[in-house]
Amino acid sequence: MKKESDVSKLFVPAVSFSRFSSMTPSILSSLLLIEIATTFNVDVGIAAQMRTFASTLEMLFAVAMVFITIKIKTKNLLSIGLVLLTISAIGCILSTSINMMIINYTLTGVARALIIPMCLTAIGEHLRLKQRSRAISWLMTGAALAYVIGAPIINTLSDYGSWRTSFMGYVAPTAIISLLLVWIGLPASDVAIQKSTDNILSGFRAIFSNSSAIACMLGNALISASYQAILYFSSSFYRQEFQMSKSLASLLIIGSALSFTFGSQIGGRFVNRFGRKMSTSVPAFFGGILALSFVNVPSLLISVLLRFLGSFVVSISYVGSRSLTLEQEPGYRGAMMSLNSASESLGTLIGTGFGGLMILKYSYSYLGIG
Repeated sequence: MKKESDVSKLFVPAVSFSRFSSMTPSILSSLLLIEIATTFNVDVGIAAQMRTFASTLEMLFAVAMVFITIKIKTKNLLSIGLVLLTISAIGCILSTSINMMIINYTLTGVARALIIPMCLTAIGEHLRLKQRSRAISWLMTGAALAYVIGAPIINTLSDYGSWRTSFMGYVAPTAIISLLLVWIGLPASDVAIQKSTDNILSGFRAIFSNSSAIACMLGNALISASYQAILYFSSSFYRQEFQMSKSLASLLIIGSALSFTFGSQIGGRFVNRFGRKMSTSVPAFFGGILALSFVNVPSLLISVLLRFLGSFVVSISYVGSRSLTLEQEPGYRGAMMSLNSASESLGTLIGTGFGGLMILKYSYSYLGIG
């Protein structure tokens, strides 16, 4: 374990901005989902399945990452993920059909399966226990700020061009900047690369025989299913149910992200004061109630307020749950975080896939119930 003074001052900005860049495709596809569907002449529910396919691949690749993390160092895996994110953005720009778009967008699933667990793994490898919760809070803040900064930029770029312009002017550049920061700010991994198949099997046995580790993964999957479905469809909900303009919808994304940002910063303090379990379970419970509420009230103002409050509460739970998960099986931290990433991808798959189905067959009210 390196001393805090031995870690570059760019370490936290590097992992935070990497997390920032991993969010950019989903922000774009959420805000401009209707435009993407119109371009390829398909229903919104059909276009939304590109996120479902991406989540499926992310989940499958995250499981494969258990083997890969034992062979390849954390910094290298994170860098590969950022390169793939750039390639995916270029592919989406060049897509000429919905099938081609789905294939290219799905590559973001592989990128996220590399980026998200490796950011957390790097924090576990290079920071002491007391510094980790604050670093994780900045990691979550990076994800939230992607919405604050990205929503207006994506909206402006699409107004001057199209959703393709937003991929070109925002998604690809942020991935490239993140890659540069990672190479400058992250030290090489302290964890020795293991080559034995026995070590891989031992990692699986250690993780799946640990009831606490399993509970963390299942809990994170459920939190992800609930929040990601709401996050992904909220812009379309307001635009279709309340006839809200795209510009105003982008402002609501910023407001929700600011709520998440504030909650993330509070979350780091909650973890150190109340512990990881309490900081996870209590906010998650209230976050579920708020997710159900905001799509089932007739007032736009009340709905928006509930949406903002939900983002604040869930962000605290996110910091707590990731801090708790990071401490499970420290000897196989990369494998643990990869399996956790797979469980969260499964949650996102369930949330977006089931959410899209509910919208197609019923209404947005059933999205909240799901």
